[in-house]
Amino acid sequence: MANNYYQILGVSQSASLQEIKTAYKSLAMKYHPDRNPDNPQAEEQFKKINEIYQTLSDEYKRMTYDYLLLYQSQNSIQFTNPQSTAQPYSTPYNPAYQNSYSAQNNDEPAQDISINTKRNILIFTFVSLILICISAVLLYRISKQMHEKRVLNQAQQYLEKGDKLKALKNLNEILSQKPSQQLPLKMRASIHLEYQNYWQAIEDYTRLIDTLNTKDSSLYFNRGKACFYLNQYQAAKSDFDQAISLDGSQNIYFLYRSVAKKRMNLSLESICKDWEKGKKATKNMYFEEMQEFCR
Repeated sequence: MANNYYQILGVSQSASLQEIKTAYKSLAMKYHPDRNPDNPQAEEQFKKINEIYQTLSDEYKRMTYDYLLLYQSQNSIQFTNPQSTAQPYSTPYNPAYQNSYSAQNNDEPAQDISINTKRNILIFTFVSLILICISAVLLYRISKQMHEKRVLNQAQQYLEKGDKLKALKNLNEILSQKPSQQLPLKMRASIHLEYQNYWQAIEDYTRLIDTLNTKDSSLYFNRGKACFYLNQYQAAKSDFDQAISLDGSQNIYFLYRSVAKKRMNLSLESICKDWEKGKKATKNMYFEEMQEFCR
């Protein structure tokens, strides 16, 4: 296969991921649009190099691509009749030789059968190879899913035991392969929020909000809390507003929004209106502050 992905990167088909990454970075810098302004060919090459890296850096995609290379190399094999290049044999006329020549001509159908047999063997080999490849891919995917399930179960067990750092390690392993998987993403976001990794918590909650089909008020509230603790009161208030619009029965939402409004120096009436509902929530560090402010 001329100009395959490995040849374009300048690495061998057995190259390691690090070798592929190094070759990609070198070519990406060479053809980057910033270094090649007004050069559409360089831009196209840059896009091609990125496409190649996306394929070869992913274990499953690279396996599929290698099978495609193998298929094309197998398909390029052609059978030729070895006698088609034979030189004519000159001899004086002889009846015995003439009979032998006729016998050779009568054997030509057997020669055709031999070629057909070779083709059938090639087809059978190719189909068998495809079936083996499909089976290998399916087994790989099944084993990968089983591993992910086992790692997730371990993370849940760690959380039940209160060992959240070990749970976080397992969740990071899962999300490194599937960044938008909802359950581990939700579990990791709550751990980040508890351990005051607020920027990471915001990133995880944002990804959850963007990927979930149904809106969950608690996701907006928790992201709002992370923004609140980072003194991003406008963003926090916006998330608290959204959480309350989805579920206005949660008094804790009103409590946090009243504090955010107070930090933003909004109107006293608006702050204390939220506080009237917020004070019914479980007491926290802001309870006395707001009770004194709105008395």
